[in-house]
Amino acid sequence: RDIDVHLNGDSAWAEFNWTFDAKLKSTGAPIHTEGRETQIYQRDPMNRWRLHHVHYSGLPPATQPRTAP
Repeated sequence: RDIDVHLNGDSAWAEFNWTFDAKLKSTGAPIHTEGRETQIYQRDPMNRWRLHHVHYSGLPPATQPRTAP
């Protein structure tokens, strides 16, 4: 979700948020993660886009309103 794609000549990058839900095969315990991913691409001489780099970040914790002490 929240996909942004950017193109600059023979380079491009995509940014998006992801959600991953699964179960551990060994125990059946649920797994839930969310994060932000950036993918960097470069066009090769055959005009094909090649993935060169991927970066994952966890989402920041939800911001709680501050209250006076």
